Amino acid sequence: MFSPLLLLFSITVGIAASSSSSLSSYQSLQQQYYELLASYEDDDINSPPGPTNGWPHTQPYTTNYNDLVSYNKLLEQRMYITYQEEYFAIYSGDSKNDDHMLHISQIGRPEGSTTGYYTGVTHFPHVNNKNLITFLFSAGRHDGGTNTYFTIDTTEKKNPFSGIQELYIDEKDVSTWTWVSSYTVVIDNDEEKVSHYALFSGGSGGGRVGPSKLYLFQEDSGGQLILPPTVEWIEDTSSVYGAARFCLLTDLGNIYNANKKGDDIELVSNKGMPDIIISGTGGLYIYSKLQQSNTWNLVRSISIHDDLNDDTSAFVGLEYMQDERHLVIAARTKWSNRGREFHAPTLIYDYQNDEIVQELSSNGQTVSVALVDNKSRLLVSAGGQSGYTGQPNLMFDVSYIDGIQLEEVVTDNNTTDQPWRGRFLKQIEQYQRRNRADNVIVTWNEEETESSLLTSFQANEESEKTNIEGLQSSYFKATLELSDTQLVRDMPLDYTTFDYIDPVPVSSEDYFVIPSPGKTRTRQVLPFQLANNNNGTSSVDLILEINSAQTCNIYYRTMANETASKIMPLPGSEGRNNQDEYYYTRAGDVLVIGDTLYIILAQYNGNNTVYSFSTNVF
Repeated sequence: MFSPLLLLFSITVGIAASSSSSLSSYQSLQQQYYELLASYEDDDINSPPGPTNGWPHTQPYTTNYNDLVSYNKLLEQRMYITYQEEYFAIYSGDSKNDDHMLHISQIGRPEGSTTGYYTGVTHFPHVNNKNLITFLFSAGRHDGGTNTYFTIDTTEKKNPFSGIQELYIDEKDVSTWTWVSSYTVVIDNDEEKVSHYALFSGGSGGGRVGPSKLYLFQEDSGGQLILPPTVEWIEDTSSVYGAARFCLLTDLGNIYNANKKGDDIELVSNKGMPDIIISGTGGLYIYSKLQQSNTWNLVRSISIHDDLNDDTSAFVGLEYMQDERHLVIAARTKWSNRGREFHAPTLIYDYQNDEIVQELSSNGQTVSVALVDNKSRLLVSAGGQSGYTGQPNLMFDVSYIDGIQLEEVVTDNNTTDQPWRGRFLKQIEQYQRRNRADNVIVTWNEEETESSLLTSFQANEESEKTNIEGLQSSYFKATLELSDTQLVRDMPLDYTTFDYIDPVPVSSEDYFVIPSPGKTRTRQVLPFQLANNNNGTSSVDLILEINSAQTCNIYYRTMANETASKIMPLPGSEGRNNQDEYYYTRAGDVLVIGDTLYIILAQYNGNNTVYSFSTNVF
């Protein structure tokens, strides 16, 4: 396949090696190369795959147990020798107990695998056998791949990931998968009716759009998966615009539609069943299925093209606020907008009323969002691309306000200067105030008193009191404000315009360091808790931060609403980018078994990797 990107690169290198009289030509071609690179990295349906001959493969395709175990032993030895002093200082204090050391192992790719373009990872515990846990990996992006899975048994005395090998979900289903999410349903506490749903979002490559797909894994009475899984749903890409970039599978509760007169109410989604949520270059799409129905129907959508009039090019990460009303939608602009001011805010979406109620982080290349500290705060992460400057990951405080009361004070002032709001115009409050530079736009009346603000728990309690046959006569809207306490000290609160930067990561073998606050290129943030530790921090969220061309890090916190007291980098997770090696970390997952913490990293063009160490180091 002809690759203009590679041709331009080769010309650029050739001119660079010639005389100085060619400098201006070299600079011109270099600029063209950068523009073409930006076009390649943008989230559009014409994004081409990688090099003609594929990316250089950097790690062995271990396809049998003995070879994989031997290779992991070599990794352990290399890790120990290279980072010995750093490990003792960071992870073990004065102790040199091997149990407290950071261990590393890799997961074997499926038999016959020739690629490993992994893009996402998640897991689900089995219901009928608590010792079994299944992991799911999405793979593909622009270059195409096949989704995989494996099941571990946690009764193994040693690392249950040792010698494990992935299996194909459907070997022949090669597509541009971008993310994976799972959800488990147990019907009537019947061990024979355990259903694990696995949603894989599609993507784009070579001018083609791959559909998202939902699989159904079922358990037998002994907890074993009934294989192969069945296909529950396939996205109709002809009815949506653009390609998927992210997905979320969760129960949004009962969702109702009202007719134009408001007299009749129609139930379109049942509480107790998962909802399919797809985000991407076209916008947001929510699909639901009633319990008595066999079909999934589109019940909510936001079109970037029709409903917005700003610089947003794609919706990416999603977070459900667990209040049966709000979704957080991460948004970003085209990478070709480097060096420019842009407006691509992350949105708070009230899917019950089908309205956008707040926007924030309008100048961030937001990729991932996550609730932390028992739903009281939201972490919004930005950056996410190896060849561009990083941005801050910011914390926001979450509170709720009476939606009915608020609507009574909303006026029609200042509506003509915001045509992009389109069909959301009537619902969005026009009283706005800005909080700390351009990071936040809080869409609430300034005159509201503190007594009218509720925590998420108070809002849920009040909603239950006003609930009549599943319909709320009153409801509460979420409001977010930039938190006084950020994830780390000295976190910048302003976004700067992003620009090109060397995509080659600094190897942790040469320089064992974490990224500076506000300069991370973050692809994902994932809160987790150490449920089994005994030092009083079991209810406090720690944060796994997945970065591109930078080390992935664990932020250790001893109390909620406090900055991290320790940042623990995972050496080697920064990836490689040179003539012979190319791989980056794309996503992460966390599992705590007993007193051992396992960090599972999905590697784009590398082997999926597991880091582990004792939680006693905390």
